[in-house]
Amino acid sequence: MLLCKTKIYPLAKKKFVLRSFLFYFLPVFFNSFFFVAKNLPDSLELKIRKAATEQVRVLAYEEAAIFLTNFDDIKLVLTYSDSGLALARKQLLVQKDEKIKKELQFNISSFQGIRGTCMQMINKLGPAVQAYLEAIQIQEKYKVKNTLIANLNNVGILYYANKDYEKSLEYYKKAIDENKNGEFKQWLAATYHGMASVFMDLKKYEEAEAYVNKAVVINKETENEDWLANNYSILAELRRIQKRNEERFVYLKEIEKIREQHGDPYSRLTDLLTIAKYYFETDNSAEGFKNLEKGLKLATESEIYEFVGGFSKELMDHYSRKGNNDKAFYFARIYMRASDTLAAYKNKEEVYRSEINFEYENKRTKDSLEIMEERMLNDLKLKNKNQEIEHEKNIKTVIYISLSLVCVLLVFTFRSYLQKNKANKQNLEQKIIIEEKADQLEARQKEILDSIYYARRIQNALMANENHIERKLRQLKKNT
Repeated sequence: MLLCKTKIYPLAKKKFVLRSFLFYFLPVFFNSFFFVAKNLPDSLELKIRKAATEQVRVLAYEEAAIFLTNFDDIKLVLTYSDSGLALARKQLLVQKDEKIKKELQFNISSFQGIRGTCMQMINKLGPAVQAYLEAIQIQEKYKVKNTLIANLNNVGILYYANKDYEKSLEYYKKAIDENKNGEFKQWLAATYHGMASVFMDLKKYEEAEAYVNKAVVINKETENEDWLANNYSILAELRRIQKRNEERFVYLKEIEKIREQHGDPYSRLTDLLTIAKYYFETDNSAEGFKNLEKGLKLATESEIYEFVGGFSKELMDHYSRKGNNDKAFYFARIYMRASDTLAAYKNKEEVYRSEINFEYENKRTKDSLEIMEERMLNDLKLKNKNQEIEHEKNIKTVIYISLSLVCVLLVFTFRSYLQKNKANKQNLEQKIIIEEKADQLEARQKEILDSIYYARRIQNALMANENHIERKLRQLKKNT
């Protein structure tokens, strides 16, 4: 890749920051760093093409993007991550299974973490922050602590780079809150180091020293030599400001010792330049020249032309002050050649950046249009579906109302039947009672009539005897 071959100082610096703060933790950060292949594009393309489902294809894109970060090929990383991100978003719109939707959101957070790193490398800090924030939102929702803390730190770094110290501290503090149990010690140390850097820029040196000392304790405990050297860099700078040169020298030598064993060329060159400046400040020019020449040799071997220019210019200036014009002229020629080479590479770099930006913008526009089209189609489907649901709902409502009316009618009819049956039963009972009473009355009436008739017969009988007696009495009277 062009960026790797040019070995330009600012890009080397970004590359170091990227690897030391992100890719150093990549196996933990993504939990899927398992794909190994020598013929990378062919094997990955084959895997993507043969994916049985869209979800499998999303995972293949994620796998490809993560693996390609090893080669620092921003174009390819963005190609795979953007393709996977667009596909994951589309699937998320149409997917109904909650478990698969959750997995897709994890994929999206992973892609956004990768994209944030790529955007950071091509100086697009706004899109980088936006990508990280979307990843953070998903990770907060599902409480994915390790990647959440990593991305909070990344946002803190970006705001620090943009000199927005208030925002930078805000996200560093959020990272500490999420890591308050100290479960992820390396990230906690990185957060403390980041906060110390912010306070250094704000010239709040007491706070800076307090936080960097916390980072030192953790890095010593975890034996993280690379980050321990970074911590010592801040402490050395603090000792310079405090004019405690003996302690500063101790830290510088510790840094040099660590970098000799573990450091990459960029870190070693930075430290050699710092140590050389220290020697010149303390009037030990022999050691200063020694470190500058050592740095120039390493920069030339590593083809890091920014440092070649930097070291040769320092040597030119110091030899010129010493009155050694031959040496000064010799290093001036090296400096001019390095500057010409650097300018040529910077032009190529700008072309490459422009290509990446152009491709990125085109890809983003295309993906946005595809997503918009997909969303409109889904909205139309959703509208039709809602209309169908509404129609079904209306039909069900009519059926429910009809059934309710039938039920009410049945209840009313049944109730009327029960009431009528009850009334008939009551009428029948009353009729029986009336008939019984009528029979009783008729029987009683018969008894009364029989009694009357009987009395009348007796009376008639008695009356007949009285007439006979009366007649006999009248006869007796006549006879007498």
